[in-house]
Amino acid sequence: PFANPDGTYAGGNNDVSEATRYNANYIDINRNFPDPIEGQHPDNNSTQIETQAFMNYAINNQFDVNCNLHGGSEVVNYPFDCWTSSEKTHADKSWFESVGNAFIDSISSYAPSSYFTDVTSSGVVDGGDWYTVNGGRQDYHTYLLHQREVTIEVSSTKMPQSESLSNYWTYLKSSLLTYMERSMRGFCGVTYDSITNQPISNVKIEINNHDRDNSEIYSKNNGYYFRPILAGSYSVTFSKEG
Repeated sequence: PFANPDGTYAGGNNDVSEATRYNANYIDINRNFPDPIEGQHPDNNSTQIETQAFMNYAINNQFDVNCNLHGGSEVVNYPFDCWTSSEKTHADKSWFESVGNAFIDSISSYAPSSYFTDVTSSGVVDGGDWYTVNGGRQDYHTYLLHQREVTIEVSSTKMPQSESLSNYWTYLKSSLLTYMERSMRGFCGVTYDSITNQPISNVKIEINNHDRDNSEIYSKNNGYYFRPILAGSYSVTFSKEG
């Protein structure tokens, strides 16, 4: 889904030359989401209709792993955005870095040698170490919905020319497919009631001595769960109140 149609077509429906990051209410959608630190309204504005649509979309679909594509820089940005790494890191920091590095390694050989080096030499960054953000979608999905989202900034030019878009697809096709493939690595199953054999939703799946700060996951409405994680041996607790 497209996050900000108002801002993109601020100059009219046929041209994006006057695009802005603000919607028609002059509110930045990517500072408008509920925030782990600042709460429901981190920008002191009401929840915008675009924000609520994205929130409903994520809640209704119960995603496991997400990707948020931006322009303006070239980097794979992973949670958290609202804390620096010295303040707090995600329990799956090593997983995020592994996925990000795989994305970088898969960039087409046709891309310029400087591609994805304008923020860090590795092309991957802990979001808050780049700059801190409150009210972003990435932390909302990751911290408050127990999903995993990265923001991939694909162009240092905020609005690349139309004729260059096929080049970006050539550069990034393999990387985007790699991200999808890496997002499917982990463990999964279905939680059942031992007596009725019916699936149970909202079961907490917690990796012992690993999970912290809302990094645990929960089974979906049909009992299915998926936990992305690096290969290894883990002790896992399944629980539900009552």
